[in-house]
Amino acid sequence: MRVDFIGKVISPNQCVSAITSWSASLLEIVLLDWKTEDTSGAMEIQLEPESFTALGGVRYGTLVVADANGRELHIRDVVTSLHVVPVSLRPLPLDVPVPAELDYAAQKSEHRLAYRETRFRENDTVRVRATVQRGEVVIQDGYRDSPKRVLVPVPGEPIVLYETI
Repeated sequence: MRVDFIGKVISPNQCVSAITSWSASLLEIVLLDWKTEDTSGAMEIQLEPESFTALGGVRYGTLVVADANGRELHIRDVVTSLHVVPVSLRPLPLDVPVPAELDYAAQKSEHRLAYRETRFRENDTVRVRATVQRGEVVIQDGYRDSPKRVLVPVPGEPIVLYETI
């Protein structure tokens, strides 16, 4: 079934960014090539149009989002069909060493490096659009493992997460 809902992240912040050191449940870092063009002329106002080209990215973590009715969507594997839509598309200049997982992407850059980091943290609100099905996850409760009925993404179907304020 297709879902489109606004929910709350209930998974713990278990991954840490190599760039900002901030923690999150799910973290996406995209490395970008930042090109500026000097279009100044003798009679013109100096402008520096910018363009950003994505070079590569990485995702870390798992995400559990609960809807208003308490149903849980578990995104356990950082799937390739996951698309993250950040609030701000404006990247930041990269002023720390490139994380090892993004070395391959940094080598493609012909200009200045920039990055965009999107974090989904415990208690954040997130909009989810996905095709889901019923599934089970094993919950470790300290005494013995028990299965829990939850929603899971349908393999191969797109999942879109919208960062919200």
